Formats: sequence, structure tokens, C-alpha cells
Amino acid sequence: VSTQSTGQLPTTMFFNRLMASSLRNRALFAAGAASCAVLTSSPVRSSGNLHPKESKIAKAIQCQAPSVTWINNQAYLRPNTPGSKAQYPYVVVGMGTAAYSAISAIRANKPEAEILMLVDEKLVQSHASITSMSTSLLQSYNEWRRGSSAASAQTEQYIYRTDLDKRIQVHLYSSVAIDPQCRTLQINGGELHVAYDRCLVATAGAPRVAPELEMWSRQDHRVNTLSTPSDWIALDMLGHHIPVMVSGGGMLGTEIACTLKEKGHSAVLLAFPEDGLLRNYIPKRLSYLLSEQLKKAGITIRPETPALTPPPVDQLEAAPSTLSKAMGAPVEYLVVASTYVEPDVSALTAPAFVHDSTNGAVIVNKYLEAGNGVFVAGNAMSYDDVLLGKHRRAQRFDHAVQSGLIAGHNMSSGSVCPTCHHVKREDQQLYTHQPVLHSHAEFVGLDLLAVGQVDSTNIMVGMYNKTDPAQAIVYYIDNRNKVVGALTCNMNANLDIASAMLGRTAPAGAAAVAWLTEQYSEEAAKTGREDTKFEETSFDLGQSGRAQPHNVI
Repeated sequence: VSTQSTGQLPTTMFFNRLMASSLRNRALFAAGAASCAVLTSSPVRSSGNLHPKESKIAKAIQCQAPSVTWINNQAYLRPNTPGSKAQYPYVVVGMGTAAYSAISAIRANKPEAEILMLVDEKLVQSHASITSMSTSLLQSYNEWRRGSSAASAQTEQYIYRTDLDKRIQVHLYSSVAIDPQCRTLQINGGELHVAYDRCLVATAGAPRVAPELEMWSRQDHRVNTLSTPSDWIALDMLGHHIPVMVSGGGMLGTEIACTLKEKGHSAVLLAFPEDGLLRNYIPKRLSYLLSEQLKKAGITIRPETPALTPPPVDQLEAAPSTLSKAMGAPVEYLVVASTYVEPDVSALTAPAFVHDSTNGAVIVNKYLEAGNGVFVAGNAMSYDDVLLGKHRRAQRFDHAVQSGLIAGHNMSSGSVCPTCHHVKREDQQLYTHQPVLHSHAEFVGLDLLAVGQVDSTNIMVGMYNKTDPAQAIVYYIDNRNKVVGALTCNMNANLDIASAMLGRTAPAGAAAVAWLTEQYSEEAAKTGREDTKFEETSFDLGQSGRAQPHNVI
């Protein structure tokens, strides 16, 4: 996917990395996380090597090492007050991927700048080392949780080191509210007030899990919602003899089911309410083809399964037996795998901030500013996708990195008007990047790459390889007849060709099939690559009755 030159990480580099991972170097995706400092009972941390995509970030970021208390071999930060200093040029709320990307950009522009980093204490207390997880499970964590999580190997690298730059202060918070008019933050209900010149909100968000299911998981260790790194570690350590039910037919649920089977679990059941696997994202024909691949691998599939209802507290012990009877298969452990992450915009409740009613995020302008010196990055922002011609929210790891870099650069570049304090725009950059989604389960031969809005409420046009129908390209067309998304299945090297159609207007109705096939052939000819022969095509009108915002990723 080509983008304008905006100082972002080269997209071609990212594609090259994805292409390589689809062949023999899949483990590279997790190598950075696996080689980062491991959280142990020793306070000494080695820096290790980061993911290739984060090398630029690693070179630029330096953070202060906050006070650490060691309790039961777990590190908990003491809330160290920023002393008597009441104003900072830069404040960053959050400590996930987007936050660190922004810090790297600020450091590049203003090496001597003082930065206050505000960290949600709940997320720090749930921190656990993920670096010992199996490669396949760690890859899923990287794509679906790391970019929106404040607890990651990257956090270990920068928060728990002992030799970090004291120009960054780290402060825990239980609540934070931003007043954009006065340019101040109220921390912990007024315990501390801090003024800022520029503020970034890059909060983590949380997986969408029904409150009753979350409560069930707290009452019963046999229920896992994959909400925290500790949940992922518990799943990785689960005995292979234990029959597992995975609830969720989305990309994460599919990956988890395949990973468990690959790890040697004797019985894996995948249940979901949709009429087919991944039906929130792909056409019915492709869904059927992929379902057959999972069945051949020994995974039991139960589509159209009603939403789970937690049992009464006095019946928790018998819950596995009840599930087994309902599913017609043994179940002793339940995994609730939600692909979607809810944005955390609790710091942005002031009337000056505009919230997007379709996705819950805060609307930003083309420079990623929400208003009066407050910027937003990662999954908490709703931005104007110029190519697609609509506002959208993304929760992808790639998006967290790129939006953080642009927000950090724009916060720290350009001269400031001494009267109105607004930044002059001549040095600022637009966010034009098209973030990439990657979902894979190598064990069953499943590898998906996507750009744009991949959602089955749109019209979906599927094109299937003549020699291997499991190799396919899917286009997504909205109600304006505009191509808003492209997905490749087991055809990673062709994503750059497929994505060239984004933003183009297609003919109405089924005529779009022939038009897209012709457009694809023309784009393939431009690259000099051999044109793929598509034997069959499919045309799906989409699930217009489903609420779109709840599944857009």
C-alpha cells in the first residue's frame, strides 16, 4: 500500500516483513517480544532486541525508572508524585504501543524535553510477563492485544529498566480528566493538578466481554476471557488433556482454536453465534472453505450457538458438565475470545471533545488533534480516512505504531503562537497511513492480510484461485459503491495489488465482480507479476441487519 511521504515507517518495509513471516520466518513477528527483558524476581533487566518495526522507537525512547516495590515476584510501581513541578511541556496518558511511538517522535524533535507519563494503575497491577508464551499464542497476542494493551514486553523494556532517562516522570492514576480550556489535568479526583503545553491520550482500551462473563471468569478459574496477560499465560500453561471450548468465531477465536490444536490439545470446540466461521468479516463461500480446513485439523465447529449465559453462583461447579451436554462434546475449560477492543476515552469527557457515535472513539482532525493541544492516538481516536472518504477507528498494532509516531511528531513540531498557543502547521504531518491487519493460523494453512474496512455489512466480492480455492481475494464495497477494504487469504504477496483499488468507485450490483477482476489484472500487469487466474467469484450483499460499529477492526 503506497502512502504519501509523511515521515511514517515505510509501508513497503512492513509488507516485506509480513511477506517473509508468511513463509519460513513466522516467528519473527514475535521475536521482538520474546527477546525483550523478562519480568522476573530480579530488578536487573537486559535491553534485548525489539521487533524490527519498533527498532526506530527503541533507539529514540528513554524513560525514567520509577520506584518499584517487589511483591510476590511481581513489580508494582509506587505512585511517585511529580514533586513540586506543576507544568510539563508534554504529558502522555497511557503506556502502550501508541504512547511509546509518540514518545520516540517527541524525543526525535525535542531531545531535552520533559515528559510526564500517566499510567493506569489497574493495568500495571495486572501486568505479567508474556515472553515465555508459545510462538503461535504470542503472535495472536501481538496482533490483537499488544497494540491496545498497556501490559506487554515493550512495557517491561521501558518501565522496568533501571538506567532510564530521568527527564520522563511516570505517575500512576486511578482517574484522570483533561480540561482543554485551561490546559490542565486533574489526577485521582483532584489529588494532583498538572498544566501542560501538549497532551496525548493513548490509552489501552479493553476487550469487549459481557460484564456477566467477566464476573464468571473471576469466580471460576476454568473460564478465561483473555483480558489480561495473565489470562494468556494461564491458557498457554493449560494441560493438553483438558477439553477446551473457544467461544467466538472471529479472527482471535479462530486463531486460539487452531493454536490449541497445534499445541496438542486432544479436544477443541469452536462455537459462535454467526452462521459461519469469520462471517463478520468474509463471504459465505470463503467461510465454508476455511471451516473445512479446521474440521480436517480435528477442531469441532458449532455455528449458530446462542450467547453464553453464566450459571448461578451455586451451580458453578457443574458448569462444565452443563456446557458439555449443550455442545454434545466434552468441555472442561472455556475461552471467551473477543476480537473487538472497546476504546478507553474516560479522560476525554469535557464538552469540547467530540465523540464518534458509531464507534465510541474521540474524533480528531487531520493532524490527530482533538482540540486545543490535546492529541489522540491508537484505538481511542476516530480519524478521517481520506482514501476511504469516511471517519473510522482502528485497533491494529500497525495503527498504534504509526498513529503514535505522527501524533508525537505533531505535538513537538512547529512554532507556537505566543497569544493563542496554537501550533503553526507548516511542520506538521497528516495521517494517511492504511493500517494492515494480519490474522493467521499456520497449523491449518490460514493466513489473512487486510487493509481498509473489513466488515461483512458491506457488499463482498470474492475471487478464488483456479488451482487452490483457499487462495482468495475479497473486496468490500460500501453503500456509496466505493471500495473500502481488501483482504487476501493465503495470497500475502498480492495485497499490494489488491489494495490499489481502495477508494475507487465500483459499478452498482453484480457488475462489480467483472470490474474488480479486470481492475486487478491491470494492476498486476503494472507490477510485472503473473496474473492470478480466478476460476470462481462470489457476490455477497452483506449482513446489513448487523450493527456495523460493533465489529469494525
